[in-house]
Amino acid sequence: GTEGWWRGESPMFLEEAEYMVIISMPGYYDRLVEVSVFTKSLVNGQMSLNGIMVPIAPQGGLRVVLNWGERPYDIDLWVVRASVPLPNFNSAVFWGQPNTDDDIDSAMDGIALDRDQTKSFGPECITFQAYSQPLLFRVAVNVYSDNLAD
Repeated sequence: GTEGWWRGESPMFLEEAEYMVIISMPGYYDRLVEVSVFTKSLVNGQMSLNGIMVPIAPQGGLRVVLNWGERPYDIDLWVVRASVPLPNFNSAVFWGQPNTDDDIDSAMDGIALDRDQTKSFGPECITFQAYSQPLLFRVAVNVYSDNLAD
């Protein structure tokens, strides 16, 4: 789900140039965004930037965040138990197994995919709660698609 995720608008009036913008909000990780403002990049005199805010991980927990550029369109973040040979999807957290039910290896309890972004930029996030088992895990990235129609 997207509970706790923030999206909003905040107008800024900038001259043509390149900028580094830091977006900051209590309870969220700061977001550093590169912005290039040029007349040819504006639509109706405006432009948008990817400023999705990621909530700070729970106390004692860990949040893995993956961001990327416009291409490829869909990149997936995975967490896999390191001691289990692949492909064993029952011991992995990813878009196809976000760990929202009881059909997954109990060693993965407390680890869940919070956000699956499928249209460029990210973020994709996997959160480890403080009660997650102290095992060795692999974090992996997979290019799922570079086709906007997928």
